[in-house]
Amino acid sequence: MNTLQGADEHDLREALRVLAAWLRTPSETPPAAKRSRFDRPEGTGQLPVPRCLTTALAPRACGLCNDPIKTGDEMGRFRRLKPPLDRAFIPMSWLCRHCLFDRREQPRRRDLIIRAFHHLLAGSAVGLNPKECAVLHTWLDNPAIRQKPAWQRDPLDATMVRLATSVAEDKPTTWIAYSTALTALHSMAAAETGRTDTRLL
Repeated sequence: MNTLQGADEHDLREALRVLAAWLRTPSETPPAAKRSRFDRPEGTGQLPVPRCLTTALAPRACGLCNDPIKTGDEMGRFRRLKPPLDRAFIPMSWLCRHCLFDRREQPRRRDLIIRAFHHLLAGSAVGLNPKECAVLHTWLDNPAIRQKPAWQRDPLDATMVRLATSVAEDKPTTWIAYSTALTALHSMAAAETGRTDTRLL
């Protein structure tokens, strides 16, 4: 960002880090960020072009997945959405490269949990692309999960068929209803042990 117009607290905090680095060692001041060519996935896994991409001057955590960003790692910011979408989306702080580019093309279980959380807060369903459907189907295809009370009360067998069909047909978006998504989250939370995903669930 070349001016303070439109800068938010996260941009200003990063500007202060750059200034502090210069005050400590002027000779080691990082060069100004150059426009980057973004190597993004294509198709349903592609995310919007980030507003900026730079390298971290100090260790921090990703503003979305909370993974550590080490000094020298790439990090970036999302663009602000235009009205009326800006009312439903608050720009996050600095994100790791995975969250900027790859979380929809190479989704982890953690990415699915965060996506479900955000969608269920904003609406009544969770929209997943074929790769996300494949990860969720693999995760739910577990006898231990099928034995949990949440699944027994609201069986997800029809949802499993929908997920498999969406993967086979490469369907751009598959919508999972609010109640079904909650059943899946409760079932997975009860079955998981000793994983980062468990703490997040």
